[in-house]
Amino acid sequence: MTMAYALGIDVGGTSIKCGLVSARGELSREASHPTPLNDPSGDALVAKIQEIVASYSEPDIACVGVAVPGIVSDDGVAEFSASLGYRGVALQSMLAGVLELPVRVVHDVTAAGVAEHRVGVAQAFQNVVVLQIGTGIAASIVLEGTPFRPHPVVGEIGHTPTSYPRPCGCGLTGCLEMTASGGALRRNYAALTGQDTTADDVFRLASEGDQVAETLYAEFLDALSGAVVWLAALLGPEAVVLSGGVASAGETLREDLARAVSQKMSFHRAPEIVLSEDHTQMGCRGAGLMAWAGT
Repeated sequence: MTMAYALGIDVGGTSIKCGLVSARGELSREASHPTPLNDPSGDALVAKIQEIVASYSEPDIACVGVAVPGIVSDDGVAEFSASLGYRGVALQSMLAGVLELPVRVVHDVTAAGVAEHRVGVAQAFQNVVVLQIGTGIAASIVLEGTPFRPHPVVGEIGHTPTSYPRPCGCGLTGCLEMTASGGALRRNYAALTGQDTTADDVFRLASEGDQVAETLYAEFLDALSGAVVWLAALLGPEAVVLSGGVASAGETLREDLARAVSQKMSFHRAPEIVLSEDHTQMGCRGAGLMAWAGT
């Protein structure tokens, strides 16, 4: 008897990661494809997903899960996705019309949080927040073992205020992700020095004594630790998982953030700060797991 799989597809701003996901969250036959550019209608993405599904013709695919960034409604409408250029694109309906399989379109950070809780570093915790920190910041919340997402904008903490008055593309000033994200570190370092670099480079330069990088890293920790303290006071998570590109900064970042959080807390319970171990896979695995849950 052939084993059935969900096909998990994680759509990013530049690449699409995909793979077969078992009902237990095991990932196999991974692949990567370029994300179609200049595709505000979503038509090119739908055609690409058809192509991806066809490339997995050998095993039995029971369902398809597609994770996309931005604000995604419960019925699979990409209400707003800055990186993909979507505004009200009904991806789930579009895919259902061309795929002869059950399909579920979900929020990418929610999917990553589901995967971290089911098969990743958050398995030991019933109450956990997964912070996806890359170009921006968003959170996936699990309470009492269940994803908490009462409406599509829950978890968009990247647009909460800080004391750092940097303008944000959302129209506000001082948003968290303008200081405490990988994209912010890269942009802010370039603005102050004229040098193009990466977030990893800024972390490294800060450790080597570069004054601009040290200042930006201190602001990063201050803003992010403040957000974690608010999450701890309101939700009481046992752990906060650092995922996304900044997780590659490793143990130094984890220790520095845990220290900064502890210094801002008195009687509240500080959550354990944990690094994701396979953050590049979690969107794909979570999309598959959420597709299984929806079938």
